[in-house]
Amino acid sequence: MKSIWKSLTVPTLLLALLAMGAGFAATPALRVAAGFTPTPTPTPTHTPTPTATPVTPPPPPPPTPTTVPTETPTPTETETPGPTPTPWCYTVTPGPPPTATPAHAPRLVIEVQGHPDPVNPGDRVEIIITVSNVGTAPATHVVLRDRVEDYLLPIAIHTTRGIPTLDGQTITVVIGTMDPGDRAVITIEAEARDDTAPNTPLHHITTVTYDGGSGQGEYPPTPPPPTLDRPICPFLPESGRGDGRTSLALLVAALLLAAVLVIGKISRIRQV
Repeated sequence: MKSIWKSLTVPTLLLALLAMGAGFAATPALRVAAGFTPTPTPTPTHTPTPTATPVTPPPPPPPTPTTVPTETPTPTETETPGPTPTPWCYTVTPGPPPTATPAHAPRLVIEVQGHPDPVNPGDRVEIIITVSNVGTAPATHVVLRDRVEDYLLPIAIHTTRGIPTLDGQTITVVIGTMDPGDRAVITIEAEARDDTAPNTPLHHITTVTYDGGSGQGEYPPTPPPPTLDRPICPFLPESGRGDGRTSLALLVAALLLAAVLVIGKISRIRQV
């Protein structure tokens, strides 16, 4: 042993010491089973924490103009008018005022009458025409003209004044001058033809002309124009009150009458 230490030189000792130091610093070897290759565990590397760079926010967008929705107007519902009830009352419109007669002028009035009415085949028909001057002056060149209906056959003409002529169905009577208060009566005799429909209404129109005017007569006579200018309400009070009460009273009366009839019928059935 002493011989070994003696044989070692100083440089050799220094090298041995350096080798021992290196061995202590080396990583100790791990025992690994046969056939197993160990996976080295990576040593975690310290990742430096990134420094946050301040980001400048973008400018806000310009405000969007707010659109106010336009309100659509709701269509107004138009009420459909219902049927107009027929009023019970009717209004008589006054006729035109009578034409004023000058202080000194003729005025002829024509009246027409006839019989029988209605007319049947073979009937003898008589038409009487009366012309009167009710004015204050004479009527000159007075002429009567008319036409008999086709279902009548003219037979004869009689007149108290003037000259009559007959041309088919047309009759003319030249009366001439009629002073105030004068009157002429013309009678036409006719016969209903065989083809006349039964119960044919008799109708006749006469026209009279004179200097400065004319007049007309008709059968059946035309009713005079109405002169009323207020509503006419038949079967109703003029004041218009009590309509509801009247209707209720009529309804109650109808119900009572129906009840009486039903009771009487039931009584008759029981007696049988």
